Parts: sequence; C-alpha cells; structure tokens
Amino acid sequence: MKTASLQLRSKVSRRIFMTVFLCSILPITGLVCLTLYNVQSKVSEDVNRRLHHASKNVGMAIMAELDSLYQNLKNEAALRDFSSSKKIIVNQDIQKNSEKPFITSWFFSEHKMAVKGLPPLTETIRERLVTGLPQLEIMRDRQETALLLWAPVRDQNNVKGIAVGKINPDYLWLYAEGFLPSRTRLTIVDEQYQPLLQGAGKLSIEPALIQLVQKRKETYFETDVGNQRWLIGHWQLFLLAGFNAEGWHILVGEPKNQAFSSLSSFQKNAGLTGIITFWIILLASSIL
Repeated sequence: MKTASLQLRSKVSRRIFMTVFLCSILPITGLVCLTLYNVQSKVSEDVNRRLHHASKNVGMAIMAELDSLYQNLKNEAALRDFSSSKKIIVNQDIQKNSEKPFITSWFFSEHKMAVKGLPPLTETIRERLVTGLPQLEIMRDRQETALLLWAPVRDQNNVKGIAVGKINPDYLWLYAEGFLPSRTRLTIVDEQYQPLLQGAGKLSIEPALIQLVQKRKETYFETDVGNQRWLIGHWQLFLLAGFNAEGWHILVGEPKNQAFSSLSSFQKNAGLTGIITFWIILLASSIL
C-alpha cells in the first residue's frame, strides 16, 4: 500500500487512476443502482400481486365454504321430520371438534316463533327466508363472536322449515388458513372492523392498520404492526347478495424484511462487488 500511495503521487498515475475511475467505477455504480431500483420495483410489484391474490383466494374460499355449509343444512334437513310446529331438532358438538363445521344446529318448522339458544326470529330474517335465500348473522357478546347461518329448508315430507347453524370459528379459520402462502398471516374483520375469526397465525389488529383500511380502501399497503414493518394485501368480501350480510375485510400480511429478503442479499452482494472492483482498479493504477 505504501508503494501504491507513492505511485499515486505522480501526476500521470493520478490521471490514469481518475480516468479508470470515471470510465469504470461511475458507470458500474450507476448500473448497479439502476438494477437495484428495477429489482426492488419488480419485487414490490410481485409481493403486491401475491398478497392481494392471497387475500382474494381466502375470501372466495370462505364464500364457497359458506355456500357449502348452507347446502349441508338443506341436505340434513331433508332427512329430518319437523312437521310439528312444536318440534325442534338440535344437533350439538359437545367436544367442539375443529373438524366439524357447526357447533350447534337447529331444525324446526317455519311457524316456530322462538327457539331456546337462538336470538328472536326478526321480520327481516323471516322475509329473507321467505324468498328462499339464506341469512348470515353476527352475534357478539363479551365472551365470543358467533356466526349464525339461517337457511330456508324442507324436511323429508317436503314441509317448509328453518335450519340454523352456529358456525364453528375454528373450522372456518383452519379452512381459510389452507389458502395462505407461506410466511403470511391472516386477519378477517367485519364492516365495523371488529375481528371475526381468531387463530394462532393471525395478524394483529392495530389502530394504524384499521385506519389504513378505512381511509384508503386499497388492495395493498404497508404499515407498522408491533415492532415490524408489514406489507398487507386487502380484499373486501361482499356478502350482501348471497347472505344478506355486511362485507368482510380479508387482510393477508407478511413482514417486509422477509418479503424483500432476496433483495437484501442482492444489496449486500452489490456492495461487496463495488468495493472489490474499487481496490482492483486502485492496485492496477498504482502498478501502471
């Protein structure tokens, strides 16, 4: 290095060094910066698309599963006989098995006005059932959030009746999780931005996240959740037409440092390559 410093004291050596520096280091640095910018834009676009599609896939899967649960109620009702206006058939999952879609289900005549364990049958729900369409109702108390699926059905004697299924939240959560990409987390909230489904892999609901969903209504954004920066894919599930219910917001998130892990490796490699190139040029200039 002493020899190199002595050589650079020469006017010719300094000119050679500056010529090589200007003709190689600067273009290479510009090319690396441009490549880094293009790669970052591409990765960001891919993550945006992947998280948005993931939230949409989860939403459509839930929609399809709700329709499947409605068909299950109709099929089970077709095996029952509840022609008596006083007769109520109750199926209950005492062990709360996460593999069973309903915790409790009720089957009764359409003339029944009140059923133990169920909220009152309002005129809105009754008018909805008369049209032959199901009704999804969210019941909240201090202990839990219950999803009730009301369905117009017929028994084995073709007598009109009503079936109500209390959806198992663990079943619906595990079903939705099956459509998530690796390293992502899920949160589902209603139109009041209250959590509907909870699980071990849920994305924490924080005020900053809710404000972004309320104000921006975008399909993709990033925010701080806890001590990490998260990228969030958002899709709104509309339930009004199919189940006469307010829409749900499907949020799929991934930590930014994980989503851009490949880009971080590229940045480190580019920096090391630049340093090595600089020293090679410096040594070559001193020798010349």
